[in-house]
Amino acid sequence: MTPPAIEVRSLSLAVGASLLLDQLSFQVERGASLAILGPNGAGKTTLLRCLLRIHSSWTGEILVDGRGLRDLRQRQLARRMAYVPQLEGRRFPFAVREFVTMSRYPHRDAFGGSTAEDRRAVDSALALAEVEELADCPMEVLSGGERQEVLIAAALAQQAEILLLDEPTAFLDYRHRVRIHEILANIRTETGATTVLVTHDLNEALAVATDTLALDRGQRIFAGPVSGLLDPAVVSEIFGVTFELLQRDGGTPLLVPGSIVKEPPP
Repeated sequence: MTPPAIEVRSLSLAVGASLLLDQLSFQVERGASLAILGPNGAGKTTLLRCLLRIHSSWTGEILVDGRGLRDLRQRQLARRMAYVPQLEGRRFPFAVREFVTMSRYPHRDAFGGSTAEDRRAVDSALALAEVEELADCPMEVLSGGERQEVLIAAALAQQAEILLLDEPTAFLDYRHRVRIHEILANIRTETGATTVLVTHDLNEALAVATDTLALDRGQRIFAGPVSGLLDPAVVSEIFGVTFELLQRDGGTPLLVPGSIVKEPPP
């Protein structure tokens, strides 16, 4: 029996007196697209950092392709899992192709140069992320949306089977948000990769995800198919505001927030 791409069992993380994750359990099937939702401080980014071993003092169990996360060497993990961070004003003093090529490190000898296989992987990643025409441009001259697309290309060049994205459309205009959504859909179609993305946007989850995991104060409060978000009662419980579901002819319904139904704890 093929194991899930990711399986998390009773994951907890405390920092000082603060419990950031509390007995969290879920799994992500191969080829699925999971949207992790929740209010600010819910533990979404903390969860990603546990999966990436940025946080290491957690208790419980994390399995990647059926293997314990703690048992994987860094190069082994990088061949299985790639990460697309938030932009957050990051600076990259490289040309696009050079930057994307650096992400081939899990497949390269420490002292070796680029191989033909590396070049094919980079070309494929640039094409799938739709940034081929930017290959020779300095990263510094790109718009925020273009840089995010290049970050996705770099993750694709790792040829990992799991792609983690931390709010990939944050700070982007609507045109680039739509482009990122289209790119993510193409990635799943063309590569069969498993994607896990953190987002605050319910409508983004409906657009790109197959499944959803909602957190609040480090605990799971909802998990299931993304269609479960079409129940306004479910999303009101997640975010503490009422929602109205707007149906569209031939399109995905939209969720529009209304009034506050519960206040956050002090």
